[in-house]
Amino acid sequence: MTTRPLRLGANYVPSTGWFYGWLDFDPDATRRDLADLAGIGLDHVRVFPIWPWVQPNRGLVRLRAVDDLLTLIDIAAEFDLGVAVDLLQGHLSSFDFLPSWVLTWHQRSLFTDATARAGVADYAARLSAAVASRSNVFAITLGNEVNNLWPSNATTPDASHTWARDLIDVVRAAAPTS
Repeated sequence: MTTRPLRLGANYVPSTGWFYGWLDFDPDATRRDLADLAGIGLDHVRVFPIWPWVQPNRGLVRLRAVDDLLTLIDIAAEFDLGVAVDLLQGHLSSFDFLPSWVLTWHQRSLFTDATARAGVADYAARLSAAVASRSNVFAITLGNEVNNLWPSNATTPDASHTWARDLIDVVRAAAPTS
């Protein structure tokens, strides 16, 4: 049996502006945060690019938001920190972070409606391809507390499993070497 060294990390929440810090990304504040985390012996962080601010509508993935995420990943590399990137946030710190097009999509389910699923797949593909270009990204997670999307998005266990399998396939295709 091969043993691996114990890895220690944390979920990264910007110290300036909480998760709203992504709306006005500050590389200097991020650098201070990540220096502090590396300074206490962590070797990786999990980051949450807030989905509605990256993809405010089904057909738009904001390039500035993707660039801000890449800058954060590059700053993490300065401190030898690995990064796990979380794609979809159903719920973070008792707050729902959902794009309005998910909430108002005429009662169509994010898990079963083909148009809504295509929007999520485009987002996942674009973000995954971008972050895969960085050598310190070691994981892409589908989402945080995605089960919190179920009440407003009619689904079944089978439909949710299919959605997850399909989204994993999208991520693998977009980031084949990650």
